[in-house]
Amino acid sequence: MAELLLAGVGGVVLGAVLVVAVDLLFAVASLGGFGRASGALAALPAVFVFHEEYRKRPRLGLAALCAVLALILAAGTGAAAAATGLPPLVSGIIAAFAGTAVYAVLWRVATERNVE
Repeated sequence: MAELLLAGVGGVVLGAVLVVAVDLLFAVASLGGFGRASGALAALPAVFVFHEEYRKRPRLGLAALCAVLALILAAGTGAAAAATGLPPLVSGIIAAFAGTAVYAVLWRVATERNVE
């Protein structure tokens, strides 16, 4: 479980660095204020990691259920972070971390018992 969790979180860290860099570039070019980009985009590299894991064990219904549960928790975490006054960049990154961690744990626990 640790490998998938670390790979997913590593993907979010990579995505967060890229989103912050692009947002900073836009802020320097006076195309918007810093912190206004959606931090949820940081989850995209983790999605590719999870897609590769899905290809190893293709279970569509299980993957969809894990994704829906992770999205619900991530949306709640992101909304709670945004309600505290954090900018969209920060609250989205927090939500991406939460969703990634939940999906990794759910997927690993669900597929460990169904090994073929």
